[in-house]
Amino acid sequence: RPSLAQSLLAVAGSTCHWVAADQPPTTVSAAICRLGLLRVQELVEMIVARDAFASAEPEIRAKQLDVWRFALARAVAMRALAQLSFGAELDASQAFSAGLFADIGASHLLARRRKRGRGT
Repeated sequence: RPSLAQSLLAVAGSTCHWVAADQPPTTVSAAICRLGLLRVQELVEMIVARDAFASAEPEIRAKQLDVWRFALARAVAMRALAQLSFGAELDASQAFSAGLFADIGASHLLARRRKRGRGT
C-alpha cells in the first residue's frame, strides 16, 4: 500500500487537479496547497477508513474493500445532500465523515472473524 504522503501526491498530481501549464506537486506541502485542507482531510479520512482494520487475508480484504467502496459512495452522497439541502446549516465535511465512518465496525468485525479462526 502506498503511504499517506504518496497517496496525497498522487491525488494532487492527477490530471483533474492540474492547472494549465502547471507541473504535478513534488512535496506534501505543495500537494496540500493544491488540494486545500478540506480535500486533504477527506483524503486522510478515506485512507484511514480503508486501511484501519485491513486484513492480510485476500478474501476478507476483498469484503472490507467492498464495505469501504459503499461507505465512500454514501459519504459523497451525504456531502452532496448537505450542500444542496441544508446550505450553511450543515457542514458538508461533517456529513462526508459521518457517511464514511458509519460502517467502520464492519471492517473490524471482518478482520476479527478471520483471527478467531471461524473462516469466511
